[in-house]
Amino acid sequence: MAFALDAELERAHSIASGSLSDAQRLQALDEISRSQSADAARLLIEMVHQSTWSPLRCQLVSVLGRFADDRTTEFLYRAARNETDLALAREAVHALGRSENPFAVEMLTFIALRSGLSMRREALQALGQVKTLTTWRCLLDNSQRFRENSEDPRLLQSFLLTLAKQGITEIEDDLLELMVEASQNASQSELLNSCLLAAGSLSGQKVIDCLKSLPLDQQHFSCELRQAMLLRLETQKPEEARGSKKQTPLAQKGSLASFHDELHARNATDQKRFVEGISSSQLAQLGCSAAAPALHLRLLDIMEIPSTQSANPSGKHQSPASAWRELSANEAVGLINALVSQCFVCTEKKLVERSLKALIGVSADSGHSLELRGRAIRALGQIAHFTHNNQKVMKHLGKIHNEERQLRPSLFHALGNIASEDALYALLDHLRTAAADKNTFETEGEMILTALCQLPPALLATVSLRLPGVSLSKDTSRRALLKLMGLGAEVLGVSVDVLGDALNSREFSENLLGIEACQHSNDKSHWRMLLRLCQSSSEALRSRALEAIFRSRSGEIQDSAVPLLAARSDWPEALLLHCFDIFEIREEELPLDLANFLIAGASSRNPQGIFQSKRVREEATTVGEMISALGSNRVSQLSQARGSQQSSGVDPFLVRDLPEFHCFGEGLKSVLRNSEITFAHPDIFNGGVDKSTAIIELVKSIDLFLQERIGEALFLGSRQVVLDRLRDRIMTLGLQGGNLSNAQILRILGAEKVFTPELFPSIKLTKLIQSVLGGRFVTEQVKILDGLKGWAVFLLLFVHQHTVEGRKLGPVLSSQSTPTQGASSRSIPQLAWEMILLQEKRNIAAHRGTVLDIQEVSELRVQALGVIAALEQHFPPRQGGAEPSGSQKASPVENRPKGGKRSA
Repeated sequence: MAFALDAELERAHSIASGSLSDAQRLQALDEISRSQSADAARLLIEMVHQSTWSPLRCQLVSVLGRFADDRTTEFLYRAARNETDLALAREAVHALGRSENPFAVEMLTFIALRSGLSMRREALQALGQVKTLTTWRCLLDNSQRFRENSEDPRLLQSFLLTLAKQGITEIEDDLLELMVEASQNASQSELLNSCLLAAGSLSGQKVIDCLKSLPLDQQHFSCELRQAMLLRLETQKPEEARGSKKQTPLAQKGSLASFHDELHARNATDQKRFVEGISSSQLAQLGCSAAAPALHLRLLDIMEIPSTQSANPSGKHQSPASAWRELSANEAVGLINALVSQCFVCTEKKLVERSLKALIGVSADSGHSLELRGRAIRALGQIAHFTHNNQKVMKHLGKIHNEERQLRPSLFHALGNIASEDALYALLDHLRTAAADKNTFETEGEMILTALCQLPPALLATVSLRLPGVSLSKDTSRRALLKLMGLGAEVLGVSVDVLGDALNSREFSENLLGIEACQHSNDKSHWRMLLRLCQSSSEALRSRALEAIFRSRSGEIQDSAVPLLAARSDWPEALLLHCFDIFEIREEELPLDLANFLIAGASSRNPQGIFQSKRVREEATTVGEMISALGSNRVSQLSQARGSQQSSGVDPFLVRDLPEFHCFGEGLKSVLRNSEITFAHPDIFNGGVDKSTAIIELVKSIDLFLQERIGEALFLGSRQVVLDRLRDRIMTLGLQGGNLSNAQILRILGAEKVFTPELFPSIKLTKLIQSVLGGRFVTEQVKILDGLKGWAVFLLLFVHQHTVEGRKLGPVLSSQSTPTQGASSRSIPQLAWEMILLQEKRNIAAHRGTVLDIQEVSELRVQALGVIAALEQHFPPRQGGAEPSGSQKASPVENRPKGGKRSA
């Protein structure tokens, strides 16, 4: 860790990081949170960055909700906006709801109004739990957006319950109107029940009269709920009514709640006068978490005043300038914090640009204290990161390094916050300069390495960190370097074996960092050390080391897990399932020993060791079959030996049945040729030769075709945009709950005429939906779509046309790559059904199913090529041709403009 901890905090950290017991871990995290110190908050945030275990990360984020400092609140906000890890984002939203920081309410409101559908309901639910909802007027102003939202009607329900729980009586009329409408429509029973619950949170005779007049005798649950709400309201004392809380404004003028109410109760002109009447000192103390253009402008007016006395005594800025100079250091920093808060929730680009300009002016003015200038520099990094306005900020930061050394920590922190390619190369230049001087590196090296750790892993993986002759004497420097290695950065020229020392260290925290970094190492000596950690007496170290092996990209290393798995029977079931779930595989070096071990152990009639659990056997079978399928489906030696000579005799038959054969990629062509050799050379494949390989290749060709055509449409553009579209389709169809029967799912998908509920692969559908909602689909596509059953449910869900409430929904993917149906005589449900049948035949052939009859293979060939031809009409090739599969884009280093900064 890059900061000193007391003994109690260090002990709790060791328990929380190493214990696999939920009770012990939660107790340790509770001890850390009770200290409420800045060190404790930094420690928890660092643990989130270090950990790869999703349950632990969620627990850490939940505990961070107990801290009210700005740094923790900002971290939670960034986690909540990152929907690639949906589970963590949801936990961060609810942690913000429990935070005592007033700015957390502003952040949740921003998420509730402007984030994706998957997070807006979560934000509204979190707002319902806050102690003082200061942004209720902003939500009320946007009520029409919730009422008109047809993509997820439950947003309106969450909106009503949130404001009702807070006692906002201004929604009473709209709520009662909606309640009456919903009671007259049998299809709106969920909305009706939400309205009843919301009405029970308000008070007044008007609500009671409306509840009594509702004719709900035929709706059993709703009728009972109405009776309960009436009983509650009629027996409630008037002074205890929740609605009365908002009726009486707070008299204390300096309080934040009163400030919000006063500000939002006025129109734009009155708001301006009201804000101008508040002194700059009061603004700084209030925190200014209320989002209003008048408030933002007032802050800018104060910030843009020069610190020196104006030459013109009668200038219009004389009074504010005097007020600015009279502020204490803490109050001036408070104003900067307020300005940053406004920028986070501001929607006007011009105001944000003025804020950047004002902060640049403060950070460059030598008349201000170094503390104030440093805070302004860090604020520039924060705003630039969230607004993607980097050019102006980077140009200014480039001038600071040669000035006061005291400003460099703030400079490095700002660059790490910006998280852009320009910021990366600026930090690398600073690192190279610092490494050239031993004294400079001792004072600045750790700060630069720590800032680099804030950058995205994908950005770090594009460069090499060269530190010639640097001796890492500080523990903190070594640990920062290990974090970088764990994020994928290549570190060269270090004078000591940092990774080896970490793996052999007696410090638990260094062992964890070393295990994480080892995943990106090609040094076999490091992996031998990791194998030794798999036999450690510490269950936590054993578990992390085994997980790192399953993440490895080397089949040889993954095969080394076989004796480790076989030697112990006490591996936790949750750990094994997690390892199977994150298993990474590369076809060029397959862990076949691991595949054989998993298949043999899972299929044994008398399972022993790790295979005693049914869930472990199921997952082991899936992983083993996946590896075996990739191994058996490689292009055969016969096809490679004959090469182009055989292709000339095979291709005409394929072109006859697949007219667009010339448009296929080389990988798909090779697989089709390999299967066609069986028919082109009957003298080789006589009645005594097994022909099951041809069946496997034919089914694989459909898999490759879909990957070739749909994979382009999915991942040639922005992955986040595509992921949002897939999530929206799931939400629109109402399939996110996971509690529907197969018959209901088939009706929603429009496939009930083709499939029967018993034969529909609902497990595949559930796995696909969970991977999309959890953000894993874009990184684990091969694992999720691991056969034609996976592709079949993908086509039904995202390519088939659906009808929702009389409205037709076309394919999710762009029409340029996946045109609507019409050209093909086979519908998507029909193709999905045929693909599932082919997958079943392929599985029989792959699992020791000998096929000697050429006629059986010929029938399957006709069916498989017919499916490809039909899919070809649904998914024609992209205009201009596909990018060659073997090509690679130039790295960011190669793409930099001439004269730009280069890697250190």
